[in-house]
Amino acid sequence: MRLCSRNVIKRTWYRRRDVPDSIRRVSTTAGGRLFANRKLDKLSFTVGATKAVAGGTRGAVADASLSFDLPVSDRMTVIPTIGTSWANGKHMNRYFEFDAGEAIASGLPFYSAGSGFKDVSGLITASYRLDSHWSLGATGGVTRLLGDAAHGPLNERRWQPSGFISVAYTF
Repeated sequence: MRLCSRNVIKRTWYRRRDVPDSIRRVSTTAGGRLFANRKLDKLSFTVGATKAVAGGTRGAVADASLSFDLPVSDRMTVIPTIGTSWANGKHMNRYFEFDAGEAIASGLPFYSAGSGFKDVSGLITASYRLDSHWSLGATGGVTRLLGDAAHGPLNERRWQPSGFISVAYTF
């Protein structure tokens, strides 16, 4: 199974084709997120928690990140970020556990995942301000699965690259 994460708001992406037919599907889940951000000059610290309230997971994930704004010019800023996330047992088991029936049907070992730190990540964002309202951004980074998340039998890799581009409008 390939897992990709992206910081800011952590999400775990799931590709059904990577999982044997005898393993249960992870269904779509809706949830709520609370977060707080504290900015001290160029340093920014964010903590947040996401709780699934409907769908298949019903778990919770907490995350924290630290960013530092490095102005390159009047219009360009580079922002390195480090972060980590912790997940409760319900979340970890839904994504990484194999119960006895799934283990027998798939030929994979029984595996139970407990709560704990799920990953750590490093990102670099480049943001370019086009004018007083519009800006463009590009982010690239890598996430490393930790603990029980890293040792699940379906995981092909513990390291996952990520990247995205953005367009922002400021009011």
